[in-house]
Amino acid sequence: MLHALVLLAFSGPANGVPLVPPPIAEVSDSSGPVKLTLRVYKTRIKLNEPLWFQIEVKSVGKGHILVRDAAFEDASELCSPGRFGVRLEIRGPDGRQPYRFTPAVKHEIDAAPIPDTAEYRSLRKQMEKDGVPEREIVRRLTDRQIEEFRRTQPGPKVWKLLAGESVVTPSFVWKGWPTVRGVKTETAEPLGQYAELPCYRWTIGRHKIRATYDNRSDGSRYPWRVMTETRWVEFEVEK
Repeated sequence: MLHALVLLAFSGPANGVPLVPPPIAEVSDSSGPVKLTLRVYKTRIKLNEPLWFQIEVKSVGKGHILVRDAAFEDASELCSPGRFGVRLEIRGPDGRQPYRFTPAVKHEIDAAPIPDTAEYRSLRKQMEKDGVPEREIVRRLTDRQIEEFRRTQPGPKVWKLLAGESVVTPSFVWKGWPTVRGVKTETAEPLGQYAELPCYRWTIGRHKIRATYDNRSDGSRYPWRVMTETRWVEFEVEK
């Protein structure tokens, strides 16, 4: 793998279109014909600010590659638990993943309540018996609900990228962010071509984020069936 880390005053184009405003940090990694890039708009944010990012997958080989990932249609997909393909990994000041919300519930299924079925009641009862905190019980049951919902939906679009072509995550603003994050602030406004990452609760201190891409699902030998990950980008969360 070939890693690259660049702290930027300005950025090169993504799909031929320069990012406006330009990101502060950009990290890339290549494996076979696939190049993965993560761009982070700011590396110093307030406790009640969102983190703005963009992910790009580019074909850097001689032939084409196929990319199939719903995150390139809707960046909020990156908040989904246990997803395959493009992922964001985040670590807080203690080295652990920060508490993660699931805003995709409101975004995709209109904040449907957790089903009151025998299966869900049994799962809740077992977690309560195991001493799992209520907030974590709700998160786990919500994650399960999302996965069940997605299994009934049509598959994501497939992009055929010729050499030099790329696909990027679209601009995204989570309108429910102030409520979900529990922070009294104004709803974020769109920021150029960046997507907002709304599903983590920050704590004061140094965090880090990286992007990974794993397309090895079926064990086939197509050259784009690779796994690659960028280096970490550190960002500071202030009060």
